[in-house]
Amino acid sequence: MKGVSTTDCKIEQFKGYPFLMVGKNNRFRDKVDEYLYKQNIKPNILLEAENIETLLELCIKEMGLTFYEDLFIRRRYQSFNEKVAVLPLEDINSEMVAIGYYTPRYLTFAAKEFIRMAKELL
Repeated sequence: MKGVSTTDCKIEQFKGYPFLMVGKNNRFRDKVDEYLYKQNIKPNILLEAENIETLLELCIKEMGLTFYEDLFIRRRYQSFNEKVAVLPLEDINSEMVAIGYYTPRYLTFAAKEFIRMAKELL
């Protein structure tokens, strides 16, 4: 994706590029497939894998393009901004994630940190 401006970038620019996709048993993959179908794009799938970290590392190595949820990418890969352009696809409907817990129950430090980080991103 070198040389592509993400400010005015459209998914149509990537027709024919190799795609690195999560497996078909993934709910987000279903959304991506539906999105690409609506955009009349038949992806050239180079690789399917279940591990998004693997796909993102291959993307960083310029092996292809990949899709995943913005929340995950921003938190996990904050340092890759110079290496990979992130193109938000606002047309993909993301489902809201809720955190539920019983308030009188003791929360571990990890649980409290998770809730704090989730609130920070909302």
